[in-house]
Amino acid sequence: MPVHVTLLITTGYFPHDHVCEDGSGWFRTVLPDAQYAKTFLFKSRGTMKLIPLFLCLGGLGILPFTGFGQTQWLSTDFPSVFAESIVSDGDILLAGSPHDLWRSTDQGTTWIKVANGLPEGSIFTNSLINVQELFFASVLEEGIFSSSDQGLTWQRASDGLASKRFSLLAAEGTQIFAVAESGAIYRSFGDIVQWQRIESGIPEDGILYISAFASLAGFVGHTYFAGSDQGLFKSDDDGRNWQHATTDLPDDNITALMGSANNMLFAGSDRLYRSEDFGSDYAEVTGVDNGDASIDFIHSDAAFILVQADHLHLSRNSGYEWQDIEGNLPAVLRNGAAIIDQKIFLATHGAGIWMTDLLTSDVETPGDRQIDLAIAPQPANEACSFRFYLPVANRIRLTLYSRLGQTVFSLTEKAAQAGPQHLSLPLSHLPAGSYVYRLQIGKRQHSGLLVRSAD
Repeated sequence: MPVHVTLLITTGYFPHDHVCEDGSGWFRTVLPDAQYAKTFLFKSRGTMKLIPLFLCLGGLGILPFTGFGQTQWLSTDFPSVFAESIVSDGDILLAGSPHDLWRSTDQGTTWIKVANGLPEGSIFTNSLINVQELFFASVLEEGIFSSSDQGLTWQRASDGLASKRFSLLAAEGTQIFAVAESGAIYRSFGDIVQWQRIESGIPEDGILYISAFASLAGFVGHTYFAGSDQGLFKSDDDGRNWQHATTDLPDDNITALMGSANNMLFAGSDRLYRSEDFGSDYAEVTGVDNGDASIDFIHSDAAFILVQADHLHLSRNSGYEWQDIEGNLPAVLRNGAAIIDQKIFLATHGAGIWMTDLLTSDVETPGDRQIDLAIAPQPANEACSFRFYLPVANRIRLTLYSRLGQTVFSLTEKAAQAGPQHLSLPLSHLPAGSYVYRLQIGKRQHSGLLVRSAD
């Protein structure tokens, strides 16, 4: 069947090329500065796609395009090239430029300046968070402000604060933490924002900065962690009292932290480390760029994202394996990220805010590959063996149900290294009949029928 293709060639001097994804909106793509450039825009079946097979750059000759297979990012129309912070809640995006706070309700297509309740001439730091349907923003020389109406109006939230300059805001578990530039640390919790200074456990002298907070849910309350240039600190009483955490981390300069739902703790410095025992022992995570300072973590049900100063990485299997998602991003400093409707928004210092729908695509990672599950014998009598292969390290759990849905056997979830696996399922205590097994590997499940034969 013939394919009708329309070829559009653009020429002239420009630092940016504007391309149309579907004819309804236009997005900016950064190209190398050059005197002349030519790109090729193909139109097939009514959809326009930018396919720059070759770039003819004045003074540089003809360069082939090698971007296929990379993560594709689109620049939003953020009003400033300097996006110092970004946060999301539902369909709302808030982002701070050096002198303004901006709000978007259409996934970054349009941005409206927010000023109601904020001091004129506000200077926003890199601290913008949301917790329990409240937004919080740190304003230089003015303290902390909060919004309870999705960022439309703001009011001061500084009761109990002795400082008006803050380097960090963090929301973890049921707590909000604020770190002043002086080194003082405050916590607030509950529906009423009232700050209390943390007096015990984290010395203000000798520590240059507190860079991050994380929490892990235990049997009773949360365990909180704080990263600093002097290593990790830990609190078991909702952040009231802290002590220096004894760990085997080889690096004391912790710049980013994240606690996951399965109680793994990730600590980032110029390397990334993972702990699976509530922050006692750590293993270095491979697949990320060493030597690049960690800035922030964000996560959704689908993925973890590590923001580094010059790189961006994503994990789809609970942080066991990471992939680079730099794609066509410009080489500028990254300040943070947010997720809305499985789209990633990245705030940069020098190129505004960029977006990718990578999380909506069905991209295979090694953790998605076939596990070659074999169950024998079948039917079984005394016991049954489950043999399978893990392409990457992951957490596994085996559960057996009766036909009525009752749990009759459960193997405690455990961490398993990549490679061949063998689980033995005892059956001698069960009556003959049909059962349903469920083998959970990370977030994926494998289910089927298992028959226990009569003695």
